[in-house]
Amino acid sequence: MKLSYRLAGLVLTAALTASCGYYTNIPAQIKVGTTASNVATVTYSASGESVAAEVKNPLIALEGEPGSIGVTYNKISIEYLPASLQLSPRQVVITGSIRVPSSHQFDENNQVVVGRVETELPIISAQIVQLGSPGSQSRITSQISAQVTLEGTDDAGFPASKELFIPINFISTSNG
Repeated sequence: MKLSYRLAGLVLTAALTASCGYYTNIPAQIKVGTTASNVATVTYSASGESVAAEVKNPLIALEGEPGSIGVTYNKISIEYLPASLQLSPRQVVITGSIRVPSSHQFDENNQVVVGRVETELPIISAQIVQLGSPGSQSRITSQISAQVTLEGTDDAGFPASKELFIPINFISTSNG
């Protein structure tokens, strides 16, 4: 009896390897990697009566787990939080394309080459800049965040999505 279970397991493994090749993670398995900055920042510089704003959008990294197929995200939904923010609209949908390659190739040392992409997310809009502006009557000085949802399809045609939370910081400086 144990032999038949082992034989069935071996046949199933062989069939999956033959049909999927090196791909073992179907649907795509994507994680957020580390980058230099995954925080959005608006820095205000006041000089006399004028205020200038420097915007830095976050740079995120998306990586496939070893053996994962690739994925293409073609819709970026951004919702600004907390819900009490006085924004209209509070949710923005952007059409774009973020491609995360598959992670099934091997290098010369027989190590998996991880499919990775780094991309800047367009989180900061003119409305967000205005929210933290020192000249604004409804100025926000605390951190807010953006809930970002990436949606698309993987290489096998399955729907794929990834949710991220990006902090947004407002920083004020003055130039004498």
